Amino acid sequence: MDDTKSIPLFQMVDAVQFYVPDIDAGVRYYGDILWHEIIWKTELEVGLHMPGSETEIVIQNERDYQEIDLSVESADAAARRIEDAGSCRPSTSKLAEPSSSRTRGATAWFCCAPARGTLSLTPTAS
Repeated sequence: MDDTKSIPLFQMVDAVQFYVPDIDAGVRYYGDILWHEIIWKTELEVGLHMPGSETEIVIQNERDYQEIDLSVESADAAARRIEDAGSCRPSTSKLAEPSSSRTRGATAWFCCAPARGTLSLTPTAS
C-alpha cells in the first residue's frame, strides 16, 4: 500500500485572504474595528493575527477575489498529486514568485480545483 495515500494532503489553513480596494480602509476595518493585530505589512498586503489559530487574515488589493491558502508538506508534490487526480491540467497550474509575501520566501502553487475553485498551496514552515 502506498503510504502517501493515507496522509491527508492539506495540513492547515495558512491564511484567509480578502480583497479590499483600499488597504488603508481595510486596516481600519480589520484592525481598528474588528481588533485584529497587524503582524506584517507590504505595499499590497497586510497580515493580521487571528487569536487561537496559526491562520492569518490577509487583506490585499491585487486580486479581486477571496482566497484560502492551504499548508502542505511540499507545494511541488501537492501540485503533482492534484494534477494526477485530474483536478488540474498542468497548463492551469502556476508557480508563485518565491519572494512573494504570501509564500514567505517559499515555493507555492496555484491550481484549479473542482467547482471552479483555486487552491493556493504553501509549504508548511519549517
